[in-house]
Amino acid sequence: MDLGKDNIVRLIFHHSVPATVGMLVNAVYNLADRISISYAVGPEAFSSMSVASAVFLVLQAFGMWIGIGAASLIAIKMGERRRQRVEELIGGTLVTLAATSAIVFLGVSAFLDDVLYFFGASGSTIPYGREYLTVIARGLPFMITGTGLYHINRVIGYPAEAMLFTAVSALLNVLLDFVFLFPFGMGIGGAALATVISQFVLLLCMLRLLSKKAREYGVSLKNLRLRRRDALDIYMAGLSTFFTQVVSSLIAAAANNQLLRYENYFAVGAYGAINITYSVVLMPVFGIGQGSQPIIGYNYGAKLYARARETLYKSMFLAFIIGIGGWLLFHLRATEVMSVITNGDGRIVPYAADGLEKLTLLFPLAAVQAVGQVYFQSIGKPKKTLLLSVLRQTVFLIPMLYVLPKFWGTDGVWYAIPVAEFLSLLCTGSFIAVENYRMKKNLG
Repeated sequence: MDLGKDNIVRLIFHHSVPATVGMLVNAVYNLADRISISYAVGPEAFSSMSVASAVFLVLQAFGMWIGIGAASLIAIKMGERRRQRVEELIGGTLVTLAATSAIVFLGVSAFLDDVLYFFGASGSTIPYGREYLTVIARGLPFMITGTGLYHINRVIGYPAEAMLFTAVSALLNVLLDFVFLFPFGMGIGGAALATVISQFVLLLCMLRLLSKKAREYGVSLKNLRLRRRDALDIYMAGLSTFFTQVVSSLIAAAANNQLLRYENYFAVGAYGAINITYSVVLMPVFGIGQGSQPIIGYNYGAKLYARARETLYKSMFLAFIIGIGGWLLFHLRATEVMSVITNGDGRIVPYAADGLEKLTLLFPLAAVQAVGQVYFQSIGKPKKTLLLSVLRQTVFLIPMLYVLPKFWGTDGVWYAIPVAEFLSLLCTGSFIAVENYRMKKNLG
């Protein structure tokens, strides 16, 4: 499909559906582990996943950081018709992913218990978290590299194939979860092993797709080298994504510790159930943001600025519609959804159902905010996206998690997110209005 000429809504769906499925697959790794663990091991192990999953997201964020950063640069170079630069960026990204995964592996292995306590582990939950993350750490090179290559394959014209391979990996993860946890009785370590194996399969599939000969862009040995300038550009372009993911985990750490302070580790488990449910429903919104990225980037690179703005507006509208659907689910079926995820545990479900309704109070606005923030990354201005991420997560949300509970107790933890989302949307809307005014006035 021609990014500069074809119908914009069709293009958004063409790129967003595979991106959405790919992101849902990433959420499925967490969701399948949690549901299986809640049924096969017990509430303590389930609560430990609120901590372990926050760490897991940080580890996964390294692959997203490099992959999405490279994808945004590649989309712009594609719009400029610079094939050689595209292939140089692909080769440099592969080397960057490999080097980064090795460094992250060493860091996690050295400080595992310290990391778990920081993210809200307690004496009852840390043995489970340690067992899970010890296995996950051994598969870090597979996870980081495979995640990064998924975003490269998606942007250079193979979103459907990338989606198919990630779906296969997810189904394998679910199947292995069942086998390792139930017939084999391997406990929480079995769930982690299932994830590592499925991530290894995903990496093999992404490498196979990238090495196909009959494709417009590819990778060659001469481009498999680390160019300092390219590496810095990739890291900078994807920094807002990495920051968002990491601070999301820091937010989980703050929430976990506050819930331990005001309630108990069952409330921590409830937050984990809410967080994964919130994330899964928000994945189609993130998919729209990622799907619109190559369209906006291509048209911006081709100086079709009005078309880039139109893509943004239509993407935000689609995100709002999804947000309405999510809000209805959260507020009409909160108890039922939380019961499925937690095996109906009476010590967790009351916290989870109540918290889900309060935490998602402004979910449609959160959906619009998520897509709007990606716009600046798509047009090659990642510093503005990073600034918006900083405002939302560190200036607004984290302080709210400590201030609001002083007045409302546990409810303050739940209400911190909708308050932060509202303030963030005001900032994002203002940034977009100023940027579009500048473009219309100076660039047409």
